[in-house]
Amino acid sequence: MGTDSASAQNVAKAVKKFGVVRVEVQSLQVVNGGKQFLLNYTVFNQSKTKSVWVAINSAYQHGIVRDSNGYDYVLDVYNSSGIPATAVTRSVAFFGNAPPGPDKINQAIEIQPGDSIIATAKFYSEQARLATAGDCTVQLDVLISNNFNNGQGDCATKTFSATVTAE
Repeated sequence: MGTDSASAQNVAKAVKKFGVVRVEVQSLQVVNGGKQFLLNYTVFNQSKTKSVWVAINSAYQHGIVRDSNGYDYVLDVYNSSGIPATAVTRSVAFFGNAPPGPDKINQAIEIQPGDSIIATAKFYSEQARLATAGDCTVQLDVLISNNFNNGQGDCATKTFSATVTAE
């Protein structure tokens, strides 16, 4: 975990805010002999009083890097660190016109007020294409909970999407 000074050391290439949660991308790199992209990012809790719990949506196509050639690289949920990748449980209504309940997650990491977490995510091509440097679109579904307790919490899905230059 870090503080806001962590972002001062690494100039952010992209920043998105979702309420009190701020996501900053520090770098996108071609790694592993061109077989993967490595995303280095930090998630901040800008609240001064309340913790938030965050995770990344592990569902297919909810975390992708699209390279400058238009090829997609999907999130490698087993080779990412710092913030857990988890599935979202969607609530459905069973009775008449009742609205569905909130989405839920069963894995998340707490970020204390004013604190941050440094994370990495790897992405790979299902067609075994080699990753190349250049402008890429990065998309991650960030799952944010304000009431995570006993291994479960309601969540809101916020999509981080930005163009980042891969090195």
